[in-house]
Amino acid sequence: MRKRIYYDAGRGVWFYIKTGDWTIGASIPTDLKVQLGHYVNISMDTDKPYEFNDEHQKEYPAEKYKKKK
Repeated sequence: MRKRIYYDAGRGVWFYIKTGDWTIGASIPTDLKVQLGHYVNISMDTDKPYEFNDEHQKEYPAEKYKKKK
């Protein structure tokens, strides 16, 4: 399963799920870093982008961004 991770470039912080809850940090754990792949840029006027994760999963499905063989 793909992990959903957000990065706020303005504040230089990451949002990711850790033990079932969204966490904020200056960096992401190594195990998540190795899973980073395709990404989309989303401009949002919020300090909690993860609150829109369900909508983002529908609008930007992972299958759409997989490399084609």
